[in-house]
Amino acid sequence: MKLTGARPFTAKDGTAFVAIPLQANAVHVGEKAQYLELTLIPNRDGPDKYGYIGFAAVNLTYERREAGEKGPIVGNFKPVGRAAAAPPPEQTALATDDGDDIPF
Repeated sequence: MKLTGARPFTAKDGTAFVAIPLQANAVHVGEKAQYLELTLIPNRDGPDKYGYIGFAAVNLTYERREAGEKGPIVGNFKPVGRAAAAPPPEQTALATDDGDDIPF
């Protein structure tokens, strides 16, 4: 609901929806889908106390950015999945055999 002009509504059958003004939020309407471009901006001071490493803001058109407009911040982000849960294991050097067992 942080997008500009976003409003919840309920259809006659009881289904809940959110209406998002397309132009105000720089939503691109393609032939098969609609796209909302986001920019991920890392925190200056690293992760915050909740583990978020940055925030996501709506990517506006060049003209709107040049006019001084900033896209709304829609949320924070942090790493997820197995890669985020534990650091990768340290690589150890393989033992090398200095023997002369070359078959040629």
